[in-house]
Order: sequence, then C-alpha cells, then structure tokens
Amino acid sequence: MKQCSNCSSQIPDENIFCSFCGAAVNGQSAQDPKAQAAQQQQTAQQPYQVPYQQPYQTPYQQPNQQQYQQYYPQNYQHPPYQQTYGAYPQAAQQSGVSTSLILGIIGIVFALLFALVGHICSIIGIVMGVKEYRANGKISGLTVSIVGEVLSIISSIIGAIVGAAMFS
Repeated sequence: MKQCSNCSSQIPDENIFCSFCGAAVNGQSAQDPKAQAAQQQQTAQQPYQVPYQQPYQTPYQQPNQQQYQQYYPQNYQHPPYQQTYGAYPQAAQQSGVSTSLILGIIGIVFALLFALVGHICSIIGIVMGVKEYRANGKISGLTVSIVGEVLSIISSIIGAIVGAAMFS
C-alpha cells in the first residue's frame, strides 16, 4: 500500500488516484511493474480528445458619427400625428353591411340547426340593431335579427314537443 502525498491516506497499489481526496498518485515506485503496466494500458485505451476552443467572435465596435448619420439623418422629421375621431363607425357605415345584419343571418341559420346558438346570435343582433337604428336609421339588421329570434323560439318549441313525445 502507498501513502497519498496530499492527504497522507493509505492507497492500494493499483489505484492511480487517491480514493479519499482524489489527488493523482505521483509516487509510483519502479519496483511495481504491474501498476505501471495497468496505467499504460488505461492511457492507451482512452481516445484522444481535442481540447475545446472558443469560437472566434469579432469584438464589438461602437458606431462612429458618420455611420450613425448614414442611418439616422439629422434633418429627419416625424410626420405630424393626425388623430381620427370615429374611424370605426365610419368604416362600418361605408361597408354597407352591418354587424347586426350578419348576426341576424347567423341566428336564422342556427335557429334551424341549434336553437340555443340561434337565440344567442339573434339577441346580440337585436341589441346591436337597436344601436344601429338609433345611430344611422338602418332597420335591416334589427329586422333580420328579430326574424332569427322568432325562428329560434319556434325551433325550441318544436324540439321540446318532439323530445317530450319521444320520451313518453
């Protein structure tokens, strides 16, 4: 048994490193050829590893005044800010199609398929149609939404009657 030069612990002869502190055993004696052969065999079996090299990075250079002025000329002025009032209602008026009209049509379609979805779309269409009627005087969206709600109510009543007849 050998003695570790770092922590003075007893180390078996075949160990290359100290099992207590992890230090390499430097003092291998010449009269122990088995340990030297084992160490040579171990180093011969390990593949060669290329040491890690940092990738090359160009150092940061702060732009000088000429480069800065090339991208940002001094005489540049921002365009004046123009605030538009009421852009959304004007866009809705210009398109000619109102949201309440679309919701009313969806309410009519879904009244025949899914009465609950027809109710929801038609009621939202009625509320928006009333607002549109008060603002613009258009009544088409309100009318279509009311028709969609009536059809949804009729579809719900028919569904309740058919359901009651099937389960009784």
